[in-house]
Amino acid sequence: MKTRFTRDDGGKYLSETQLLRPALFTELRFRGIERVEVEFCGGGDEGGVESIKCFLRGGEVKELSEPCFNTHYNPDGSQEYYWWNKENKEVPFVPTLDDELAYALSAPVYNKYHTFAGEYYVNGKVIFDIEAETIKIEGKESVETWEGFEEEV
Repeated sequence: MKTRFTRDDGGKYLSETQLLRPALFTELRFRGIERVEVEFCGGGDEGGVESIKCFLRGGEVKELSEPCFNTHYNPDGSQEYYWWNKENKEVPFVPTLDDELAYALSAPVYNKYHTFAGEYYVNGKVIFDIEAETIKIEGKESVETWEGFEEEV
């Protein structure tokens, strides 16, 4: 999904270097946000963003929800986005500015871990420092290791 804060990359995950950083940090400053923490966890073929917390000047915390939508690929290569309404019918997804912002803030997680497929588990957070205009990922990973053995039975 192309947003004001990300480039469309043909359906691949967006890297933090592909974020339109000036626009993203300008929007965060305009909203009075000093810091953002995007918490995530997953592994073993499932996982994702758990929360997106925006820390505002004055101590208030605002949470954003990661938008959930499906992508349809058309024969001409274009894409359309859909979500399910209250009647459980698929309708076109028209993102709000909050949706676009949440999508951009989630992008570094999916760039690093994609679909969380593999024999590992991870939890952590992406930290956006608005004043310094930096994006940092921190957390813990556990990786399954295999050791050879041989025994007589």
